[in-house]
Amino acid sequence: MTKIASILILSVLFFGGCKKGETNHGNTGIVKYTILNLTVMLDLSDRISPKVDGTQVQKDMGLIKQIVESFKDQIMRRNNLPATKDILRIVVYPQGNYIITNNLDKDLVVDFSSLSLNEKRELLHNFESSMIAAIEKIYEHASNAKNFNGSDIFNFIKHQAVNYCVKPNYKNVLTIFSDGYMYFQNAQYNTGNRYSYMLESSPFMSGLRNSKDLKKDISAGNYGFVSTGVSLKGLEVICLEFQPGKTNPIDFDIMKIFWSDWFKDMKIEEDKIHIYRSDLVSNTVATLKSHIKAN
Repeated sequence: MTKIASILILSVLFFGGCKKGETNHGNTGIVKYTILNLTVMLDLSDRISPKVDGTQVQKDMGLIKQIVESFKDQIMRRNNLPATKDILRIVVYPQGNYIITNNLDKDLVVDFSSLSLNEKRELLHNFESSMIAAIEKIYEHASNAKNFNGSDIFNFIKHQAVNYCVKPNYKNVLTIFSDGYMYFQNAQYNTGNRYSYMLESSPFMSGLRNSKDLKKDISAGNYGFVSTGVSLKGLEVICLEFQPGKTNPIDFDIMKIFWSDWFKDMKIEEDKIHIYRSDLVSNTVATLKSHIKAN
């Protein structure tokens, strides 16, 4: 990852439309800075299986490492560790026995908001390597699973996101790594044409693929994800690595409408919803540049 790429992704994650903290830079006076509450959700479904895509783990880890590094760099550049309240949380939902039995959950959360200065210094020095090591272990284990039960993105968003992802006086960002399909073995239901899941093989997908006006037909048929009934106002969402099936490239367009409408139903502003198709890591970072906003 180049320095330019690091700067770009750092800018996207940490600037624009947010609450500010302050730090005193001597004679330069008070400088405003972003207080970040960053949640990164990992979809550890069969999308990371070597049989499906032998490069997906490497691509995910490349982007994740950049996010973690950028989070640390922001704090260090600020030169005001005592005032640091930033939060970084890696989410696997449900966690599963591997994470619990190996005590990896402790390395998946970095929260500077309630620590003493000495604790902050120690955490700043150690968290990057321990967090990356934990994530690498999780990916190694999950990618070699015999059975893939999916990732319960739907119920995380419905039941947990409001607790973790939206905090007052923070810039709240949820980054989701997913192929764009939504599946968990114990969370499949629908109300009319509203679903808690989306699979390439779902019957409703084949009908939508033949649409001549996809957006109009989705709206007219009231297709989409089931409403969660929660408000995530104040949240920005970045969806990375969406990947439609090779024989159904139109699925990406369906995904974008379903996911965007779902987020908007939860009061997330349209310009705070960013959905990226899977690409080279360098290209993904470059695409993020279009969403940078000035402080």
